[in-house]
Amino acid sequence: DEIVPDSSVAATDVQQLLKRLEIPFDAGVADEALFEKLQFVHDMVYDHDLPLPVPTNLLIDSAGRLAAIYKGAVSVDRILSDAQYLTTDDAERLAASLPASGRWVASPTKHRLPQLVDKLASADMRDDAMEFAKRLDNLTGSSEEQTALAIQFSRQKSLAGDIAGATQDLQNALANSPNSAAAHTELGTVYARQNELPKAIEHLSKAVSIDETLPDAWLNLGIALRRVNRMDDAIKSLERATAIDPQLAPAHDSLGLIAASRGQFSEAIQHFRSAVDIDPENTRTRINLAVAMLKQGRPEDALIELQAALVHEPDMPAALTYATEILSRLGRPEEAVAMLQESVERKPRVAPLRIMLARYLEEAGNTAHAIREYREGERLDRGNLQAQLRLAWIMSTHPDEELRNAEEALRRANRAVAKTKRQDALALDVLAAAYAEAGRFDDAIATAQTAIDVAVRRRQSDLAESIQQRLDVYREEQAYRTTRK
Repeated sequence: DEIVPDSSVAATDVQQLLKRLEIPFDAGVADEALFEKLQFVHDMVYDHDLPLPVPTNLLIDSAGRLAAIYKGAVSVDRILSDAQYLTTDDAERLAASLPASGRWVASPTKHRLPQLVDKLASADMRDDAMEFAKRLDNLTGSSEEQTALAIQFSRQKSLAGDIAGATQDLQNALANSPNSAAAHTELGTVYARQNELPKAIEHLSKAVSIDETLPDAWLNLGIALRRVNRMDDAIKSLERATAIDPQLAPAHDSLGLIAASRGQFSEAIQHFRSAVDIDPENTRTRINLAVAMLKQGRPEDALIELQAALVHEPDMPAALTYATEILSRLGRPEEAVAMLQESVERKPRVAPLRIMLARYLEEAGNTAHAIREYREGERLDRGNLQAQLRLAWIMSTHPDEELRNAEEALRRANRAVAKTKRQDALALDVLAAAYAEAGRFDDAIATAQTAIDVAVRRRQSDLAESIQQRLDVYREEQAYRTTRK
């Protein structure tokens, strides 16, 4: 009654009724979860999903097995009569359950526990599902169902962010089935996601030693080996994966990454191309392919791949970064600006897009518009270092007096220097320029000298040389001016 929304029956009414009838047995109230489980059992028996009526009676034998379902009212005499058959053999009990005698075309099946396990698991009744999986395994003398269910539950928990729970499920599965290649594969994959690579390699290696035909185990083992820089072993694992399943795009991608890391760009391109052909919508692999083409001196081909990636993910920052840089290098900066403006219109609150657009506007000489985009990018991503430095630099060095602002430039440059703990030569260079714009030449000279020292220490020779040229200007008590209008 309590699970019927409009019921007027209270728990006290039930207790009073039981007391008045002097019921000598265990009695209680069915909650919604129990009712749903009983419905599952009913549906398994009858192959249809009609709702259980009230009353419904279930006759259970001494081993806890369902013997009969009575839908509707049933007499005590009928129950007592049927109970006599609970201890008889299957054939006699089956004959007693039928309205007429006859001859079987085939022997009826017994339990349908696998279907019930699936239903309980789908309904997120995990403890019940595992209990019935255990019963099923007891019938077969294995632990296969429990292991498969533990893997299923671990994947659900992993997707939900419960990595600890997923790990525990798989460890429990391996305690019951230490030679389950599937459980070792799954646990190794979970460890790899947590960056626990030695444990990942241990379990994935165990998986392939138990079953050499698992492409995912070879794939994930190869990726883990690559991440610990065991490249030759990684190649062997990944090649085993592609030999078993030639359509395994991530294996081709990983082989491409290894070849690219060794400077073997022709081989890398072949692997990336195979991965892209298998999975054309994988933008990350297309970017890998484009970068390898760039390394080979093929910017036009790289641009084609990046444009294809942007069809699937129009505002992907990495693809936009490479594509706009190529366009700029090919002397097509207006196309780069147009591409970024379209992205900003679609995603106006994405700071990296704003800042990237500002950079190309600045290079194109549209500095006033660039300032607006830098400001908006800095507002969206509070304290963005790149935006702060570019704004401070423009306000310190631009030839247009209306765009310069020594006070704001100093404020922004000081924040950037503090954020980088005076260990970034570029930030110090910008601060020196701001000091010079404010007429504080002694501070400009001292800061520029520190910037040079940091650049030299970090082997940034080109930057050190350009700061030295500005230092000479400050020593003449002049502010530095860029030539860009």
